[in-house]
Amino acid sequence: MMRYLLCAIAAPLLCHNLKAQELYNNHWYFGCGHNVHFTAGSPQNGGIPPPSTVPRPYHIWSNSPGHPVAVSHHITGALQFFVNIPLKQRGMGTTHTPVFMDRYGIPMPGGTVPLSSYDMANGYPLAVPSAADSLQYYIFTCLDKGLQYSIVDMRLNNGRGDILPGHLLLPLMPNGTVIGSKITIAPGCDGLYLIARVASFHGFVSLKITHNGVDTRPVYSYTGNFSLPDYQQNGLYFGTMKASPDGRMLAVGTARGLELYDIEPCSGLIKNARVIDTLMTFGACFSPDSRLLYTTRPDPQSGYYEASSIMQWDVSTPSDLNSIRTSGIQVLANSAYYWPAWQAAISSYMGDIAQGPDGKLYILSNTLYDENQRPLPLPPATTVPFAQTFHIIHQPDNRGMACQPGRDAFNLNGRYIDRARYYLPHPIYAIPRPQPDTIYRHKGYITSCFGSGTTLATDSNATCITWYNGDTTTALYTKDTGKLWVRYAKECQWYTDTFTVIHTILPEIPAYLVACPGQAALTVTPRETHRYSYVLQQQDGPTRRTADTDSALTFHGLPSGSYTLQVRSGSCDTTVTITIQDLPVPDVRIAPYDITLPYGSSVTLQASGAELYTWWPARYLDTAMGASVTATPQESVQYMLTGINAYGCRDTAYANITVDHHMQLWLPNAFTPNGDGLNDIFRIENVTWQQLLSWSIYNRYGTEVFSAGSIHDGWDGNHKNRPCDAGVYYYMLQYYNTDRTIQTLKGEVHLLR
Repeated sequence: MMRYLLCAIAAPLLCHNLKAQELYNNHWYFGCGHNVHFTAGSPQNGGIPPPSTVPRPYHIWSNSPGHPVAVSHHITGALQFFVNIPLKQRGMGTTHTPVFMDRYGIPMPGGTVPLSSYDMANGYPLAVPSAADSLQYYIFTCLDKGLQYSIVDMRLNNGRGDILPGHLLLPLMPNGTVIGSKITIAPGCDGLYLIARVASFHGFVSLKITHNGVDTRPVYSYTGNFSLPDYQQNGLYFGTMKASPDGRMLAVGTARGLELYDIEPCSGLIKNARVIDTLMTFGACFSPDSRLLYTTRPDPQSGYYEASSIMQWDVSTPSDLNSIRTSGIQVLANSAYYWPAWQAAISSYMGDIAQGPDGKLYILSNTLYDENQRPLPLPPATTVPFAQTFHIIHQPDNRGMACQPGRDAFNLNGRYIDRARYYLPHPIYAIPRPQPDTIYRHKGYITSCFGSGTTLATDSNATCITWYNGDTTTALYTKDTGKLWVRYAKECQWYTDTFTVIHTILPEIPAYLVACPGQAALTVTPRETHRYSYVLQQQDGPTRRTADTDSALTFHGLPSGSYTLQVRSGSCDTTVTITIQDLPVPDVRIAPYDITLPYGSSVTLQASGAELYTWWPARYLDTAMGASVTATPQESVQYMLTGINAYGCRDTAYANITVDHHMQLWLPNAFTPNGDGLNDIFRIENVTWQQLLSWSIYNRYGTEVFSAGSIHDGWDGNHKNRPCDAGVYYYMLQYYNTDRTIQTLKGEVHLLR
């Protein structure tokens, strides 16, 4: 077997290391009513008005408006609109709630949504600007564990934005199928991918967003290391999911640990699931250059369950799992505080991580308070920050402590009774422009002989591989000939390799034939234009046939047995073995098979021994097909019956029917024409198909007293309208039989008075 590697030329990186568009992400809205903006380059509190309706919290430490996202103008950075999916307590039923808000916090006229599930079943909304219309935005939501999208058009509502009519909550995935906290956007080739962890089976779903809109055809990936409930933590939907800015990797935080996946940017498939950390992971975010991954998890060194730390992982070589695991380093940890009410050292979880428009990473953290007392610092800490803060990674592309982590570097104006276990906004990406056209390259010629085949292989870094025959593997074994091609992507550049494979291909030769005895036909069909010579030899049998041709060939009438067929073409020579087996044949019979019938009579012929029957000739039969037929022959005939069984094999049987045309007529020897209605007429009996030639009656003197014009006429005993005397009279009758022979009857009749 020959193997050929289709080596790809080096190409520039075309799946761009996309950064979130800075101005689209200029305003952040998250958590318990927090909102910050980056108008001055660094974060500042405020910038988003509160919604006109803020639902009442259903427990003291989840005092949040819900799951929000804010969209800023792509040129000015000014707030365009925001989306707020409020918390909804379990068991409260369905309510129609304003969700889409204009820049002033006023509900959009068409932005009211029926909410029927509590908050953890809903996911943080994701925003994607339309590439086809700069005044429209896709908003993806996860309500009731389903996926939907809506379109906001900024032309509507006097320029303050509203839902494009008919485009509110268009379904993408049915309810009950998606994990709300684990949806994200990843850059891909020629578009973006909406990726969601599926709740109904073990895997992901990807939906592509391009310049043409949202492709609603899902791409499923069946992968994951943990059990299905681990991704939901018994319904709490713990842990975030983020894609790297270059669209190549996906990080998933769960209560069981941290997973890393590869994303195939040309298809959206999620592959190569691997576990990096086995401690509970909540927040996750890649560095801007996608070479480092930051996560938040409990600090295993502090001994405090509530204490959290920020981990940095080197994922620059994503295929080296051991290197990634050993690269993990804690770059920052929450301080522990003494809370008198609990008589314990404690600190809240860190929350999510997000990249700001300034390229820094922001990590949510907070200190747990109650209404009447504040926690006390534990050494070496001397102060306790109030409520929520951002830790900041100032140089997130730098390895280790060179990333410059800053603890409690920015104070958030949040609710002091809140905890920080909630999510930051996902990045808003512009849809990338379509990539350059496919690069076509020509390959050389490859030859092989009978049956050896050829293995063709793409570059090991190729993705989204499609061979000419639909195969998607890296290496393809083929016996095909002619111009073959493979299409694949490398770094989001599409390539098509074409090459010519010249095989002396073995013709199509069946290895096993079954046929009715003596009817086997071995057909040899060339698959290319070559001249072949053949020698067919029956093993342990007399049959030997030869042929030399460049076209299809059939050997007819072969008996059962084993055969060898030698095939030669040029320098190629091979022998194949063929087995021919007989099929069962029917045993066809007819009852009755030999009978004599009077002319005009019918007989039923019954066939047996097969499944389908055909009679020949069809004349004088009520049908020419079927197991039972009725024959009414007018002449002697032999019928041939052909029977076919379930295997298509035939047998024949014959039935002979002799027709008797000489049917004797009968005349009485006396009659009494006395008018009493009994025997008044002397007539011919037993008339069927006979035709009259002549019929006359004479008296004893030889005088004709009656002559008939029809065989059905009769003598009433009169002659010239006068009664004849009683006595003996003589008749002579001639008629045609059905076979046109003439029959003569002579006799006497007594006229009695």
